[in-house]
Amino acid sequence: MKKPKMNKPSKNVVLFIIIAFLLPLMIVATQSRDLNNAIGFVLYGIQAAAPSIAAIVVFAANKDLRVSFSRLFHKDYLTRAIFLPAVIVCVVMIAAKLLSSLIIGEHNSFFGAVSCKQWIIILWAFVAEELGWRGYLEPELNKLGVNKQLIPGMVGLIWCLWHYHYFMQNNIEIPIALFLIGCIIESYIYSFLMRFTKNNLISAMTFHFAYNLMIHVAAINPSDNNGCLIPYVTMMIIEAVVLFVLILWDVKRKNRQSLCG
Repeated sequence: MKKPKMNKPSKNVVLFIIIAFLLPLMIVATQSRDLNNAIGFVLYGIQAAAPSIAAIVVFAANKDLRVSFSRLFHKDYLTRAIFLPAVIVCVVMIAAKLLSSLIIGEHNSFFGAVSCKQWIIILWAFVAEELGWRGYLEPELNKLGVNKQLIPGMVGLIWCLWHYHYFMQNNIEIPIALFLIGCIIESYIYSFLMRFTKNNLISAMTFHFAYNLMIHVAAINPSDNNGCLIPYVTMMIIEAVVLFVLILWDVKRKNRQSLCG
């Protein structure tokens, strides 16, 4: 018997994952050599942008680049796409900071230090990943007929595994199990934001940027608070509560719309 051929969406997903995962590995191997600091920093930027680079390659290979960009970057709900993610992140981070301070019994300065290099990396993160994860992978899994309730969890799992190269370089100090749970919770929040803004990718990009900034500003990241995991775990719990509230609100909103319709 002939083996069933992969359909085009399946091939596209496989190609995306291969590029997104192999490109960072190639760069890590290159960075192991004695390179100029500037060159190493540029390579680090390419490494971080692997998901978006992979998405662009797949879009271009299917002659779908312009259509995809116009679909993902539009004016609909733009204000909502900018302010809602920022508000969610700030509420989560500030609450986590205050609650963890009470748990630990320490009242350090609220603001953490953000170096010039970190600012560049955080700003780059605004465009580096989300075109790949929420802009390409999540919609493509939907086309493949995957259960819609499971898709954000699957994207969160793949997103977590993609960070393997940062773990190889000791750039992430969070235990992999906690990191996985956090990625899955956040992936569902990303998915909610995309739906609530008519798939405006700015919402996911803003959330990613605000998260990367505030996790340092509020000293939630273990590297900013002497390796203590309590602020991060507290943040995850609050994120889960926020996600639960968002889901309840979304269900009630849909029920109202169906009744009115």
